[in-house]
Amino acid sequence: WYARSAILPTLKEWMVNRARFKTTSSQSTRDNDYEAPLTGFAIHAGQQGRHNYTEYIPGTAPCIILSGHDGDLYPDDIDDRNHGCWDGDACDWDKTCSPQNSDKCDAVTANDENTMDMARRANDHFLNHTGHSCHLVVNRLARIKLDPNREEGEAAQLDAVAIEAWEDFHDFADQASQDIVNNHPCGAGLLVDFHGHTHPEARIEMGYKLSSSQLRENDAFVDGLAYTSSIKNMPTHNNAAFSSVVRGSFSMGALFELPTGLNVSGYLSVPSPTVNAPLVGESYFQGGYNVETHGSQYGGSIDG
Repeated sequence: WYARSAILPTLKEWMVNRARFKTTSSQSTRDNDYEAPLTGFAIHAGQQGRHNYTEYIPGTAPCIILSGHDGDLYPDDIDDRNHGCWDGDACDWDKTCSPQNSDKCDAVTANDENTMDMARRANDHFLNHTGHSCHLVVNRLARIKLDPNREEGEAAQLDAVAIEAWEDFHDFADQASQDIVNNHPCGAGLLVDFHGHTHPEARIEMGYKLSSSQLRENDAFVDGLAYTSSIKNMPTHNNAAFSSVVRGSFSMGALFELPTGLNVSGYLSVPSPTVNAPLVGESYFQGGYNVETHGSQYGGSIDG
């Protein structure tokens, strides 16, 4: 998965230089929209989900890009998502429930700004450098309307239209996975779920469904975690130790930290050879519903 590092220095500039990634949508209803870039991403033919709230653009490479948290549509026929109510055993996600409990049933509704544009541009850049594109699945609904990186109840909160968009998003991801498994010679692939964060550590975070405390363990311990992660197939491709896949010299974190034309010191990442794991008390996203569902944690040949 890391052998084609020659294309990465230019590709990663597009992924991490957030100043480039400004929305170009004429349909955005954000109060304060962002400055449009000088050149836009390419618009490729693809499939639309119901109500045009999701998009699937098939690719030719064994990779899938998901963008779920930067939708630019705020339809009035979908009520805004709220905090859920705690019934003593679980969260009730009915939008009309009362009283809401933000401690136990917190509903995050803020967009990961610029990540939809980032995902589109990264795929375009990958195509320009390799001649092949990843499969691209995009949620167009703002996160206050739908969060596809959650199970259905929390994601759509019983709204019938939002549920349809949630189903379409995950059906498209499944369709992309099946295309890779059935039609690509290697029969295996990599899924990348694009997100943003405002953590004070200001690092690129790779989430493999491993917790901060697990990553703080030594390499021998981490080597035994492959089959609990969302990338459990990766060590089998080159007989590498799992810890080296996660934070070794050819890990994704290591590649992001290589010097580039725009940043001679690279981009600090975690996990990586430089930062093996977040320290106690530091923020870190270990990956959510999307990589848990569409990665290899519970089977299959698509790592996420």
